[in-house]
Amino acid sequence: MRRLCPTISELNAFHSAAKHQAFTMAAKELCVTQSAISRHIAGLEEYLGQKLFIRKATGLELTDAGATYLNATRPAMAALESATSQLMSYGGNGGALNL
Repeated sequence: MRRLCPTISELNAFHSAAKHQAFTMAAKELCVTQSAISRHIAGLEEYLGQKLFIRKATGLELTDAGATYLNATRPAMAALESATSQLMSYGGNGGALNL
C-alpha cells in the first residue's frame, strides 16, 4: 500500500537542500550525514515520480517540478514549525489528560 504523504524527514531535507542549494549544507543544518540527505531526496523523488534537483558540479538547482513543489509545500512547512513552536512555548507537560 502506498503511503499518503512524504515523510517529514524527506520534506525537511528537500527544503533545506533547496535553501542551501547543497546537500552538504543541508546535512549540517539538520545534523545528519550528507548521505542521509541524499537518501531522503531520492526517496522523495521516487515517491513523487519527479526529479526535484539538477545536480551540478557547483551545487544543486531546482527543476521546474522542484520549484513548484517547494512553493506548494512552503506554507505547510511554515504551519508545522509555527504549531510546534506554539506548543513548546506552553511549557510544562502539556496539561491534563482526561480519559
